[in-house]
Amino acid sequence: MERTIREKTINLAGRSITVRELTVDAVMRLIEQSDDDTGLFVELKQLLNSATGLALDDLRPFAFSELKTLYDTIKDVNKDFFEMARTIGLEEHLNKMWKNLLTLLSATVTASLDAAMSPAALVPGPGGGSSES
Repeated sequence: MERTIREKTINLAGRSITVRELTVDAVMRLIEQSDDDTGLFVELKQLLNSATGLALDDLRPFAFSELKTLYDTIKDVNKDFFEMARTIGLEEHLNKMWKNLLTLLSATVTASLDAAMSPAALVPGPGGGSSES
């Protein structure tokens, strides 16, 4: 019997991304490595990579709507896993991983905005943000 793993290809931020159904082995490795909240970040990176082949840094150019599309696609392709996770009480853990991702991305955006809006970036002239005469 031929093995069929579900997958779906989507286009986001100019990239073609194939989202694959997670294997039990991939999920077991995530759970085995989790022993505290700092492990959630590692788990999130591994979950993303297992499902899409993407690294966390690959998400930087994504709009939040694209990130949501990717998340929804991961959940759609892996709906059986997420249903079972909800049944055995892992949904809270998975939601915490998603929240950590959004917090990390929000902090990155905030830092970028702070740098862009700093007085040095806004003041024209040497060392400032504009060099127009």
